Amino acid sequence: MSYQLLIADDEEYTRREIEYIIEKLDAFTLCASCSSGTEALEQIVSQSPDIVLLDIHMPGLDGIRLGAMLDKIKKPPYIIYVTAFQEYAMDALNIGARGYILKPFSEADVNNALERATDYIRSHTASAATSGTTAIHNLPSGKVAAYDEDKILFFNQSDILLVEAKNRKVYLNIDGIEYLSRYSLVELESKLDNNLFFRAHRNFLINLNYVENIVPWFNNTYIIHLRGNKHSYEIPLSRDRVKRFKTLMGI
Repeated sequence: MSYQLLIADDEEYTRREIEYIIEKLDAFTLCASCSSGTEALEQIVSQSPDIVLLDIHMPGLDGIRLGAMLDKIKKPPYIIYVTAFQEYAMDALNIGARGYILKPFSEADVNNALERATDYIRSHTASAATSGTTAIHNLPSGKVAAYDEDKILFFNQSDILLVEAKNRKVYLNIDGIEYLSRYSLVELESKLDNNLFFRAHRNFLINLNYVENIVPWFNNTYIIHLRGNKHSYEIPLSRDRVKRFKTLMGI
């Protein structure tokens, strides 16, 4: 299988360097090399590449905004951000990017990122082929993966007290113990059971089964009290989410 790949970077040197690396790889076909986000968007719409190597800092439509737009299309490409700033790469991961390459990069860095991309695409293509009408984004058997140092752990959704985005990372809270997720909060919101989890605030998804009470706060907002077996938390309920929360809770 040949994977269609697009490069978007306003630095010609970076584009040429990546192009040189791609030319050596039989598994990839370069469908476009773009110098701006606007040009990249046009080419992505027309070419439908499998993988996009995307610079974050570009004039006009930058990589972050472009990535957010691509995350909403029916078949988004696998996005790899290419940047000199790791902190920006972590921000990008929270809006749908799957990986990043730090500048200055080596040929091995690009090859490794592309290998992870093809592994991901192959596994999700296989999942789609065997799941019939089931969307590839559904979590198998209701399990959610998270990291604990060098281990990958799997949790039942019902065991997750809350999901929190902080310090440019996302954590699953299992009654007081936090585990790092590789998904963004937006991705988890779409993957988790929406009868069980509610986006109470831009930084929090909460498990409705652990809601103990709510108390008025200010400006028509509330504080939600969550209680697990060992720990309790106070979570802000955004004003624009109050009506939906009350409907879900039968208030």
